[in-house]
Amino acid sequence: MTIQETLFSMQDTQYRDFQANLIPGYTTDAMIGVRTPELRKIRQSTPERGRCFGIPV
Repeated sequence: MTIQETLFSMQDTQYRDFQANLIPGYTTDAMIGVRTPELRKIRQSTPERGRCFGIPV
């Protein structure tokens, strides 16, 4: 499973819609809507991939 597929599997559409309303000029089409605790789980489970995205290890 790719990182993109993982993010979409954790998608929270209500959170995405809420965040899109807070940021002028963004639509829900430009956001996935993954909550921060879920992102941290990805980071903990894939330390070697974190380097690719500039995430400190």
